[in-house]
Amino acid sequence: MGRHRAMSAATPDLVTETTGAVHDAVPAVRRRLGPRTIPDVDRWQRLRAFGINRPAGPLRDAAIEAAALVWAHTPPRTERGDETAVRHLAACLYDEAVLYGVVDEERALTREKVDAWLDGQCPGSVWSRRTYRTDLYAAGRVLYPREYPAVQVPLAPRPRPVAPATTTAVAELYAATTHLPEPHRKQAVTILDMVTGAGLTSPQVKVLCGSHVQGVDTPAGRVAVVDVSHRGQIIRRTPVLCTVRSTRLLERARQVGEGRVLPGASDRNAVNRVNGWLSQRGLPTIDVTALRHAWLVSLSTHPHMTMTAFLAITGTTGVRAMGDLAEHLPAVDIDDLAARLMAEGPR
Repeated sequence: MGRHRAMSAATPDLVTETTGAVHDAVPAVRRRLGPRTIPDVDRWQRLRAFGINRPAGPLRDAAIEAAALVWAHTPPRTERGDETAVRHLAACLYDEAVLYGVVDEERALTREKVDAWLDGQCPGSVWSRRTYRTDLYAAGRVLYPREYPAVQVPLAPRPRPVAPATTTAVAELYAATTHLPEPHRKQAVTILDMVTGAGLTSPQVKVLCGSHVQGVDTPAGRVAVVDVSHRGQIIRRTPVLCTVRSTRLLERARQVGEGRVLPGASDRNAVNRVNGWLSQRGLPTIDVTALRHAWLVSLSTHPHMTMTAFLAITGTTGVRAMGDLAEHLPAVDIDDLAARLMAEGPR
């Protein structure tokens, strides 16, 4: 049958699909990453100096350059951590580029290709493959954040609060110090006096100086008042409500003057050192947290203690700690409390 002149001649359908290798071999024209997007140029320059165990040549050099470029956009790590990650990333980029003859981080770091490399070409044991996966996923997240959602780290369960030391336990600790040589015994007793008398923590015990301890006369006798500092600022002034402990602390402060109450404590935690001596002899050791909690509970139940006074003596950390010690406090008769509070008139 003839055809009308306006009709076009039949032509075969053109094949528009190309193989993945041919299509993917050409890097993207507009690159997502480049020198202008690098947040820390010095770090990038360091990353470019690392090498990988692959045949020397342009492909290896390009893989290292691409790995350094991508990794320079990740959160900083230690120098050793950066080096390890760049080596892992460069090895992956090189192996993926062998087929195409050109390195393209945007092609290589899709989730599908990274997982394929991890399953097929990743070297090492199961544990090392986990490290590779962590590094490659972090790199892939730079280009494809939706394919590599950030890992949600579960919150660690809150540790159970340390129970206050009992009166018997405190007495046993003082008794245990009598089995130590005299110089060691004095240090152990001083630590116990500072913790059970003024509620000092281990770091505060370590830095307390003699000038931080003053004496105050009271109807019951002379007591020590300890100035507790943090970063050079006095955060609380705490009276030691025991004349025996106060006498020992005041005498020790007089001996050392401006120096530390526990000399030699600057190079090692003084409590750990004393606990080492006690442990060697099979004696009970000092649990500063338990002793401090016992001190807080004792202060909070003092008949003349007010909230204002408690805050002044213990500081804000002491007030916060009481929330964890509620189960160790005596029950309060609200009816009786209301009657006693109203005895002074309404507020």
